[in-house]
Parts: sequence; C-alpha cells; structure tokens
Amino acid sequence: VQKDAYLNDKNIRVWTGDTMTTASVYNQIAEIPNLESIFFIGANGKIGQAVCKLLIKNRPHVKITIFSSWESMTHPNITFTTDLTEMMNHSVTVAGKILPGKKYAKAFASAKKNNVDNKCRFIFDYTVPFIDIEVTKYGYPEIKHIPIGLLQVNSKSFLRGHFDICMSHEQDHIYPCHAGCIMNTHEGRETDEVGEVIPAEVEQAWKRALNYGFQNRIIDYSSLTASTCSSVDKKSM
Repeated sequence: VQKDAYLNDKNIRVWTGDTMTTASVYNQIAEIPNLESIFFIGANGKIGQAVCKLLIKNRPHVKITIFSSWESMTHPNITFTTDLTEMMNHSVTVAGKILPGKKYAKAFASAKKNNVDNKCRFIFDYTVPFIDIEVTKYGYPEIKHIPIGLLQVNSKSFLRGHFDICMSHEQDHIYPCHAGCIMNTHEGRETDEVGEVIPAEVEQAWKRALNYGFQNRIIDYSSLTASTCSSVDKKSM
C-alpha cells in the first residue's frame, strides 16, 4: 500500500488479525489442565512460532514435538519429527496446518498395526476452514477433533446479532482475526499490523479481548483429567 502511487496517501491501514488469533490459540492451550506436552502440526507458521515462544516463556514445563522436517526453532523443550504417529504419544495435538486426510489415515492405520498405545484425547485445530478428520472411522472414538481459535461473544452491547454468517460456526461466535480487526476499528488504531507476531502485543490483545466480552470456547477436559488421574493412581499403587 505504501509503495502504490494511488493508495499511499489514502490513510489505509493493513491488519492481519494474527495477533488476536495467536492470543486465542495460546490461551486455549495454556489453560489445559495437567498439560505436560503437545504435538504441534503447523508450528513453523507465523502463529505457530509465536504460540511456541509464549509456551516456552510462560509454561516452561510443557514439551513441544513439532511435525516438520524443517527445524525452525531451537530450544531444549522443542523437538521435531516427520512421523505423524507420534501424535499418539501426547494427550493433546494442535493443528495449525491442514493436512491431507490420507496422511491421518496412514498414521492411524500404522498405529493400529503396530499396537501403539494411544494417549491422544484431543486434536485442537485452528485451521480455517475447519475440516473434520472424522477420527471415529479410523477406530479412535476417544479422540475429539475440536476447532479452536474461535471466540464466543458474551457482551450485552458489543457485536450483538448475526455476524460472520458465512463462516460455518455457531451464532455468537467469531474468528479472532476478524474480532481483532473490529477491535482495531473501534479503537481507531492508526498503525499497521503486519509482519511477525510480537508476543508482548499478544498478551495485551488478550486483555483487551476479555474487556470486550470475548472468551475462548469452553471445552470439557474430563477425559483428559480422568486419564491423568488413572496414570497417577497406577504409579502410587
């Protein structure tokens, strides 16, 4: 925009909404009870890298296994793998990249064939559009594939009525990238939001979002808690 001879003097601002998406995804993961590790698909993306940096900073006990042949980050808490079946070793998988269904099918089939003990209970997916993996048909009904990076609107005065009706999500929900841009407009932001996601701005954005009445989806973690408790009980016996 700045280099365009026609647009550069039109007071146009460019906002990606990535800061608010990162805030939503990070906080959804950070609030998971008893979380010790995650398997991360798509962590090399701009949002994925920012989420990893925030986890390293604020949840130093959480180990991150990234599905990628490219090692984009170096940290003692981060390892890389090209074996998708390793997701079965973690209670939570985070998906920030759409993979072909056949890759999941191959991984699940390999796990079944090799009698891999499945610890995975959730696949939290912030890709858009959300495409259901249909985990049950692969023989793993205990795994729940749930879209995250999706905000619920609780305010009685802000964003009431129908909005985002083309996005295939429930009423009174909005994608955080959209919400972030609306917040910027409401506050009269005069700077661009482009380039890398800045962790400090993520934390500030989440505080603003809460003040506007936004919140992440409420997820039932009872299956995760139950499996954790049973594991502790076995060790103590």
